[in-house]
Amino acid sequence: GGADGDRIAAWLAQQRRRQALVDELAAAFAAQQDARISTLSQRIDALNAAGTAFAARHGLGACARTVA
Repeated sequence: GGADGDRIAAWLAQQRRRQALVDELAAAFAAQQDARISTLSQRIDALNAAGTAFAARHGLGACARTVA
């Protein structure tokens, strides 16, 4: 509860934002929008890094692992 709950809620919101960006990325690929693909890919990478760091700090081991 409390601060932990707030942190988890923020992390979940970040995951929803990441999923929305992934959906946008799929549309950009379908439309062959190279500049948009690059921008979205960078934003997704940044959210992935932030999410992984959060998970590692808060003992969410499975979530902290990245997929190569």
